[in-house]
Amino acid sequence: MELLICDDSSQDNSCLVIEDWIRSYGSLFQKCTFIKHEKNHGITNTINELISIASGEIISGVASDDYVLPGGIEAKTKYLQTNPNILGAFSDAIAIGLHGQSYCDSILDMSGLTPCELAPNNIRKTILHRWVEPMNLQFWRRSAFKSHGGEFEFDGSIFCEDLNFALWALSKNSFGYLNHKCVAYRYRTWPQSSPNQSSTFIRGKYADMSICFDRASTLYKGREYDYMKNKSLFLMAYAVDNRYLSNKYHILVSNGAINKLSIIFKNIIRFIFLIKNLVFRNP
Repeated sequence: MELLICDDSSQDNSCLVIEDWIRSYGSLFQKCTFIKHEKNHGITNTINELISIASGEIISGVASDDYVLPGGIEAKTKYLQTNPNILGAFSDAIAIGLHGQSYCDSILDMSGLTPCELAPNNIRKTILHRWVEPMNLQFWRRSAFKSHGGEFEFDGSIFCEDLNFALWALSKNSFGYLNHKCVAYRYRTWPQSSPNQSSTFIRGKYADMSICFDRASTLYKGREYDYMKNKSLFLMAYAVDNRYLSNKYHILVSNGAINKLSIIFKNIIRFIFLIKNLVFRNP
């Protein structure tokens, strides 16, 4: 097993902790590589870099605040080995709190989904309609990526790398679900003293999801194409806020009277989306 670690310009003592850990446990891996960034590259660019130097055929990422459960790597490996048509997938997970306390034994259950809804004949429609955790807990086949002769590369301008890959793989019917708890996923809450940080993050997340659906829509046809275009508008409506200014998404909504227009815009987009969504429910 190969271990690739990247410190994306952290401002604390993470590098020292990582280096100390590698000295103690790095020999347990066939290969252990540590990359340090002097400047922050962002999630998607960092993942592209790590994938480009990966030598294993199956790639599984883990965030610095999560951990892999015993048997998780083996389950992912076996899943892709027995499903050669799948280029990437996600698994179930347990949910833990900031200090490791248990929240629930299944994030899938917490999301309200069932394994049946993620079966091969249902997963495409389910994910297009409802993107929830644990769909972000993915693992991939290395051959899917451009750096290894495939077609896909994460879009460096957004941070929704999970949705970015899923929409691409779904268009090829090559995205799957592993009904096994492979990861402990840590739920975090923003500090009560920084409510603006939380709302800014949420607005940015919806905007990035909107961009993902819009760009991936070209991979789909017919009612699916229409649905994704409408969903992109729907998500961007959520991103619009009277305090939100983003040159990246070409949206400017100031305060005062413009805020009323923002509310009207949101409601119009939601209405259009809900009406048009009815034609996609039974494709």
